[in-house]
Amino acid sequence: MNRRLGHAVSHAALRGQVIIMFALMSSALIGMLGLSIDGGVYFYARRSAQAAADAGALAGARQVALGTAAQSDVAMLVAGNQFASATLSVASCTYVNDANADVSANCGTAPANATGVRVETAVTMPTFFIRAVPGAPTSVVARGEAVARVQRAGGIPTDSPFIVCGFNAMDVTGAPNGNSGPATNILTSSDPFVVNPGAVGRIFRIHDSNLGDSDCNAPSNSFKGLADQDKNGGRTVPGFLYYDTGTKAGPTRSNVNGAGGCADKTAEPYNCIMLVPVAANDPPPNKKTNEIYVVGFLAFEITEPKANVHNGRLLGAYSVSGPGTDGWVRGEAGIVSVHLTR
Repeated sequence: MNRRLGHAVSHAALRGQVIIMFALMSSALIGMLGLSIDGGVYFYARRSAQAAADAGALAGARQVALGTAAQSDVAMLVAGNQFASATLSVASCTYVNDANADVSANCGTAPANATGVRVETAVTMPTFFIRAVPGAPTSVVARGEAVARVQRAGGIPTDSPFIVCGFNAMDVTGAPNGNSGPATNILTSSDPFVVNPGAVGRIFRIHDSNLGDSDCNAPSNSFKGLADQDKNGGRTVPGFLYYDTGTKAGPTRSNVNGAGGCADKTAEPYNCIMLVPVAANDPPPNKKTNEIYVVGFLAFEITEPKANVHNGRLLGAYSVSGPGTDGWVRGEAGIVSVHLTR
């Protein structure tokens, strides 16, 4: 009998030890489980904060290109990345220069040397299992940072259907369907390439059988604003491009990767934004080979008021995706590339 009693006491003691060990181990297991789950939540929050910073920085840099304050667009894009049970906010927003150095304390009015935006975000997430561990935090903060800058766009294709003269261009803003208009300079300088601010937003005759003095001193009976797309593909600018002496404009041959941009193979009447080569009269055209000197590109919204006639409304700083180079100056019109640099 004593032996049976001893066995019973022994089994009870073992059960008690197991319960104590399980209680001790369960705390560790809960801590490990909490660390795993809450760590995953933090990782997700960190990615969300970074995505919000990226979106905010890109939106802000586009406003820099347009010459407007970035703050409201940054806040709107960051808020658009909000997700359940999290508090996502803009921790800081500053303008930067080409060296990615801060040049302001906030994203209100941009200083003259601003070429981009730095955005820092913070997201506060509640913890779940880990808070069961004594002393563990009830929430965590994840952060994101991004810098986006405006650069002069590079790698623009030279296969546009049109070439426009940058000087004495036919301004048809007052009568887009008419046959003539006053002369307006699209450029104030060809070297360096400087756009006339007063020309932005105006409508120019891009293609017409009679462009008058808008021919950069090419023969007026042969230069009609059309480009020889077959010969120009792969050429570089600044440099000579061929013009076409025909009357019919061909379809586009490249995608314009910007808002409202023409897609590849878009035909007349177009009704989209095209990156048009802009010519100058110095050096003079080669009248034997039908070549004209092109100094850069500008974005025009192309329309067709009548058969074999095309107008283009000159846009200011038009943003496209793709490579770019530093040197863009705030307020400068032209084709720009906005992308993340950090």
